[in-house]
Amino acid sequence: MRSFSLLSERSALLVPFAGDGDGNGNRGNGNRGRAAARLCVDTESKHVYAALVSADQPTATIFRIGETLSGGLDVAEVLGLPDSNGFMTSDLDDAAVAGIQFVADSQALCVAMHSGDIVLVHLDGPEGAAPHIENVGVIDGGIRAMEWSPDSELVLFVTGNGTILEMTKDFDVICEVPIDVDAQGEAVPVSIGWGKKETQFHGTEGKLAAKQSNQPQVDKTYLSPEDDHVPRLSWRGDGNYFVCSTVDAAQGQRKLRIYNRESVLQSTSEFVAELEHPLSWRPSGNLIASTQRHGQLKREVVFFEKNGLRHGQFALANPDDIVLDMQWNADSTALALLVSRPASDSHQPNPALIQIWTANNYHWYLKQEIRAEAGSTGYNCMLWDPEAPHRLHALLNDGEYRRFDYIPEVYTSSSLSASSSAVVAVIDGAKLLLTPFRHKNVPPPMSFASIALPAPAKFVAFAPSSAASVNAAAILLADGTVHFWDKIDQPSAAVQHLGHLVLPAGASPRQIAWTDADTVLVLQHDAVAGTDVVKAYTFDRSASPFAITKTAEISHAERRVFFIRIYHNVASGIVALQTAGGKIFQVSQHDGEWYSIQKQTLPAVCPWMASVELGPTLDTKEVAWIGLSERNKLFVNDRTLSNQCTSFTTHDEFLILTTLSHTARFLPLSLPSHEFLIAEPTAPAAGFDEQHRRVERGSQIVVAVPAGVTLVLQMPRGNLETISPRALVLSTVRHAIDRLNYRTAFIACRKHRIDMNLLVDHDPDRFREHVADFVKQIDDPDYLNLIISSLRNEDVTKTMYPVKAVSSTRDVSNKVNDICTLMATVLDKLDAERYIQSILTSDARRLPPDLEGAMRRIYAVKEKQSPEAAESALKYLIFLADVNKLYDVALGMYDFALVLMVAQHSQKDPRDYLPFLSELQKLPKYYQRHRIDDHLGRRESALRNLSLAGEDRFDETVRYMRRHQLYATGMTLYGEETTQHRTILVEFAAFHASNSAYDEAGMLYTLAGELPLALEMYTNAGLWRQAYTVALDMGASDAEIRGVAESLLELLTENRDFLNAAHVCLEMLADPTRAVTALVAGHHWADAILVCTRSRLPDLRATVVKPSAITVGRHLLDEITEMGGTYTSQRHRLRQVRLEKTQRAADAAAGVPDSRLDDIDMFSDTASMATTRVTGSMVTSRASMSTTKTGRTSKQRRKYARRRAAGKEAAFEDEFLLTSLAKLVTRSNTIQTELQHLLPVLAGFGDTRLVRDLQRLFRATLGTLADGLDEIFVKEPAGGDGAAAAAGATPAATASATAGDDGGDVDAPTHAPVVVPRPVMITTTKWWMDSF
Repeated sequence: MRSFSLLSERSALLVPFAGDGDGNGNRGNGNRGRAAARLCVDTESKHVYAALVSADQPTATIFRIGETLSGGLDVAEVLGLPDSNGFMTSDLDDAAVAGIQFVADSQALCVAMHSGDIVLVHLDGPEGAAPHIENVGVIDGGIRAMEWSPDSELVLFVTGNGTILEMTKDFDVICEVPIDVDAQGEAVPVSIGWGKKETQFHGTEGKLAAKQSNQPQVDKTYLSPEDDHVPRLSWRGDGNYFVCSTVDAAQGQRKLRIYNRESVLQSTSEFVAELEHPLSWRPSGNLIASTQRHGQLKREVVFFEKNGLRHGQFALANPDDIVLDMQWNADSTALALLVSRPASDSHQPNPALIQIWTANNYHWYLKQEIRAEAGSTGYNCMLWDPEAPHRLHALLNDGEYRRFDYIPEVYTSSSLSASSSAVVAVIDGAKLLLTPFRHKNVPPPMSFASIALPAPAKFVAFAPSSAASVNAAAILLADGTVHFWDKIDQPSAAVQHLGHLVLPAGASPRQIAWTDADTVLVLQHDAVAGTDVVKAYTFDRSASPFAITKTAEISHAERRVFFIRIYHNVASGIVALQTAGGKIFQVSQHDGEWYSIQKQTLPAVCPWMASVELGPTLDTKEVAWIGLSERNKLFVNDRTLSNQCTSFTTHDEFLILTTLSHTARFLPLSLPSHEFLIAEPTAPAAGFDEQHRRVERGSQIVVAVPAGVTLVLQMPRGNLETISPRALVLSTVRHAIDRLNYRTAFIACRKHRIDMNLLVDHDPDRFREHVADFVKQIDDPDYLNLIISSLRNEDVTKTMYPVKAVSSTRDVSNKVNDICTLMATVLDKLDAERYIQSILTSDARRLPPDLEGAMRRIYAVKEKQSPEAAESALKYLIFLADVNKLYDVALGMYDFALVLMVAQHSQKDPRDYLPFLSELQKLPKYYQRHRIDDHLGRRESALRNLSLAGEDRFDETVRYMRRHQLYATGMTLYGEETTQHRTILVEFAAFHASNSAYDEAGMLYTLAGELPLALEMYTNAGLWRQAYTVALDMGASDAEIRGVAESLLELLTENRDFLNAAHVCLEMLADPTRAVTALVAGHHWADAILVCTRSRLPDLRATVVKPSAITVGRHLLDEITEMGGTYTSQRHRLRQVRLEKTQRAADAAAGVPDSRLDDIDMFSDTASMATTRVTGSMVTSRASMSTTKTGRTSKQRRKYARRRAAGKEAAFEDEFLLTSLAKLVTRSNTIQTELQHLLPVLAGFGDTRLVRDLQRLFRATLGTLADGLDEIFVKEPAGGDGAAAAAGATPAATASATAGDDGGDVDAPTHAPVVVPRPVMITTTKWWMDSF
């Protein structure tokens, strides 16, 4: 789908013209008789050398063409080769140049003359000095052709004696072989009798074609009359083979002979009648091109394989054209033909022109036809640049040099209008192929429509937005006319020709831009001024041809400038020019005057360019210039966007590009300029990346349909692939939702498999507001069912299709139920009968499904409409839900007719459900419902229905309640004053008593009036206040109360609840002595002193409270002392253990053997050990462990756990130490509370020395504990194992943990981290006394 666009044209005059012209600036026709010229290129300096032989005198002149800093061409005459040197003759044929080549190694021009002379012109001398001419030698018989190998190591000569002479680059002869030989070559195909012509199918030619012989007749000449009888040479691109085309005088035909690098004949071409002299071997090596004449009917370019067999052909557009020369370009993508075309005037010489052909999908396209100006005899020779594959050098017969630079380009409109059909135009000579990709995808070489043109097309521009239709085009032809066509998106017969415009003579237009309905801008080359000019032509469309009413040249700051591109953005109306230096000038018009202003300078020359508007809003949008260089660099303004871009295009919302890594990237144009970057593709776990897509290797963009979702790619082999990238589809869906065009959004989601949740999640508030419009637009119940069934409690704008914009956090935990309820309500209002399936889908899609509601709707349909409608709805519901669940739901509705309807559409056997239903129908109403609920597992409902079945079923109700433990439900079934309610309370209380919930049981027994049982329960619960109250309510005697009190004291003392035990002694027994004893046992010192004082028992203070307080104080003093010592010793030991493990790990990393293994002598010399002295640890594979371990009994595991907890396992010593130290810190918090209550009592008893000792020692101990916390409980470094973070687990500790709980080997290390939480040390409790 790509055509060739002419980027730049340069020209330079090598010799003066014979005449001064016609006085109007037109050149004369002097030097028309010039002989064939030759061209070569110095790839290092980029200089072009041209050798011309004068027609007036036998001299050859060599010119050098170079490029100036301003971009123009500089011509210098290197030297002339006079006849006085002894190697030039007076015969013009002998004086002609047979070949010229620049030899980089010697920095010299090798010139071969027809006379046989080989001349080296050395150009490496001082600047300004005359070149040194070296006469290498003379070949007897003359030189007919010369060709250097691609690596410049070998040179071939075809001599006048009919031989091929091969030399080295130093002109040492390698070999000389005759050309006309009978041998076919070493690699000639051998026929073994298969595939004979007589057995092949010949189509419409019939069987006669099989009888025709392909061998030449002896008495007939098969030489073309246009053959120049000159031999040709051509190397393959790798330099391993070359081909020679000569006329075999004996057989009267031209043959191709293929030789290897040593000039050994490999194969000879098969017989081809009227094969002509042009010859070129494709650099890629697969084809050898030549031409064949078919009488006066046609002339074809034919191809041969390396073995000499034919391999395809294509016919020239004009059968009268004569091919003088042909050449492949450097990358084998284009074939240039030098063609002589008969002049309209028989008295004038035939003008020669150049055609450029390309192939795609096995079809050859004529992409460009280069014609000389009127009156010129045309081109003399041409040469593709050896390094720049799309640069063509050419010489005219009048001595003018021209250089053409082309690029492959897709011709399509830059309009972003929805009415644009995305037409792509392909040039094929005098035919323009058109395909509107919005409507059709026709693969090349076919097309949807075509336009027949009077001359080959040169450039295509598309209609501006101000034109009547954006589906129109202006076509620049090779004859200098511009033709305008409308309705190019229609079939060929409907395409409308609007007219044509004849551009002024003398110009060389190469690109155009249709900027207004009656204005066209033309980029052309002025050969006289040696610069490029851009002119605006305003024309009258009513004339035929269109009449130019105004011509204006666009002014610019630079006097001499060379442009490579004229760009017109149809969408924005921007017209821009790009210079050969990468500068971008925007063209504007004011008061009829055209001018250009520089807007940007790209970092490199970009043959492909575009303009886009970047920014999130209309107010913040700014124009950005996009450029793609020939080195795959994509630029945005002056910065590089990508270094591996192969093609790009613009879309409404995106800049789309393909890369060398075979991906398509989609960059949103809504981003500001500084954020317009290519981000790395997100990982799969991070969600779907809609801006990144894999494409086939070598894919390039053809067109992105404006306001559409399709992107057309062309594969390297030429076929097309239309894809719908997620980025374009999602953009279309989002915009459609924003416009409340839900149907368009739904169709796009359904067609391209986009999650339907996006219809809701994109703008949920507006969706809820316009849900009625949503239903009306979708309309089809099947579509609504699809949408509802796709709902999930998920926000896909954050998970599947995230957007850059920050969105508020929404709760979607109940989204499905909300939307289903809303949809069902709206559908019920619009047309419940038509949308019954969608309503049922809403009920079934709820979480959990509201199947009962759905069944009620079906029942309503049966009542209001007809049983047939209900049956149809039921069949649909069965499709949505499990029929067994529907059966249970219908049964739970107690509607046997509905149950039978569901059962009939299920796979149930009537023998299974009919007896059951028959039995149920015989039962009373509530007992029937009880049986149904019990069958369905609805226990609470079954209990309620059983309670309503009658008083005679109360015992069954109690048993059912007891069996299913439905006591809470049972308490609500009967009135509070009824006997049944009290019975249920007693049952519930007994249930609590069996579960040791004595407090609850006592409360229920109290409510039921069972006070003895309540007293027992409260006593068992230790609730002395409730028990005392119940005992008093019962009128218990003192002895009974004392017995209850003794039971409570025993229980409270056992539970160490000394405070409540003291209350029992005081309140129920009136025994303060026992109360003081209980308070002292619980360390409630202040309460004990208060009881002694209030009871007038001072002796108890001296005999009970004081000695106990002093004893506890001294015990705490000893404990604190021991705590400090233990903490310090274990801290030091933990430090030592850590150092040892760290040292062992370092030794293992360094490869130091573990000394603990040196004394092991329990294995034989040949035993295999599962240890390694490299790592210093036992290495046992988990696979072998799982298969060889015998396991450990539960007793052994418990024993191992006890040893580990006691610190007797060396591998876990650090864990034991950490646990022990953490317990000490926790104990210090408890001691603070004890001292807070003990110290004031000791001070009150006058033991101030003990108070001071406790405060001093405990304060020091707390300081010791606090100082060691950070060292002992090491925080996990960032990026560590994490499980032991800040938990006191060291790297050594985390490397060893429990192993053996699963029955594995005790010594097998595991990497499970040791988790010892860092204890919290309380520092806010004021436990000390400031007075001491």
